[in-house]
Amino acid sequence: MSHTKTVHAFGKLTGLCTGYGGSYNPGQQNLQANALNALLLNAQQILEAMTEAQTKYANVTNHREAMFRTAGKLSTRVCSMLKASRIHPLTLEDARACCRRLNGRRVLQRDPVPPVEGQEPKNGTVYGSDYVSKLYHFARLVEIVKTSFYPVTNETMSLASLEQMLENLRAANQAVADVEVELTHLRRTRNEVLYMGQDNVVEVAQAAKQFVKAVFGYGSPQYTALTSLEFTKPRM
Repeated sequence: MSHTKTVHAFGKLTGLCTGYGGSYNPGQQNLQANALNALLLNAQQILEAMTEAQTKYANVTNHREAMFRTAGKLSTRVCSMLKASRIHPLTLEDARACCRRLNGRRVLQRDPVPPVEGQEPKNGTVYGSDYVSKLYHFARLVEIVKTSFYPVTNETMSLASLEQMLENLRAANQAVADVEVELTHLRRTRNEVLYMGQDNVVEVAQAAKQFVKAVFGYGSPQYTALTSLEFTKPRM
């Protein structure tokens, strides 16, 4: 059962119990109509905050993906410029390796590993394509440019532009990390309110249903109206 469905069901239960008027008058404070409405409002607010944070997360991850895609294309042009500058072949190969890793390409091994009998030979190794690794490879490329003769005539490929791109990539990664932290806190709060904390939604709803059954009777219209409302805790 989704979190949204749980809160929606709790909203229906709260409305029904409130509608029973003075006939619904539990001694436990957490089951009283005003407490149910307060808990419902709290649950709705945390879900709204989750939705906003998830939308923000989608936006910052999309922005980061676009930034790193641009950086990957730029790195290809930088490698061409380095080749034109006639830098040391091994340094050029290091720059090309950074470029390949930024663009998620397979990097061939310089010393192929002998195949194990009965297995297919391995032609290369796939490097990590996570954004922390990509940031490292772009930073490494910028350092290579700094220590090389780099005859740039294009402003978008200047060292200053590359350093600005590096800062933008760092900022994009940090923005995603910040929203991930926010989502972690919100999930913890949501789980406390709905499932784990004292007087959580599921336990209060189950207790309210039992109270209605006790007061009005198992086959009563009041209790029958609540039987379709399910409240279960997911596996955490």
